[in-house]
Amino acid sequence: RFGDLWIVEMMFDKLAGWADWVRDRRGFWLNATEYLVVPGSSNIGNVQGGQACSTVHAVWETGLDNSPIYDNIAILEAPAGEACILPVLDVGLNSLQVASLEALSQLAAALGRSERSKQLAAEATRLSHTMS
Repeated sequence: RFGDLWIVEMMFDKLAGWADWVRDRRGFWLNATEYLVVPGSSNIGNVQGGQACSTVHAVWETGLDNSPIYDNIAILEAPAGEACILPVLDVGLNSLQVASLEALSQLAAALGRSERSKQLAAEATRLSHTMS
């Protein structure tokens, strides 16, 4: 809006890294190119005052902490250091990832990072199509 790119330049790599983390640590891969974002829990021991790989921690990631929609869903456990996931399609988390990727694509373009912009836009499009 104001044309000041210094803050975008300062924050872009960290913000893009977060979107990459979501894909890499919370992506449930359907094939080699398509994934869906699922709630998860890091399997690194005593996280946030509870056990690793817990359904509670995975539900906290959704922002719907007390919602009954996640009741009676068991987390899929994983080896230490890998992400445990809740096997549910969460439209909110996936929509947030699509919106993040689209915004990051626009920011990358504003910074002159055309290849990264194209990559982020393509990932947003793929995820959006995978959801539908």
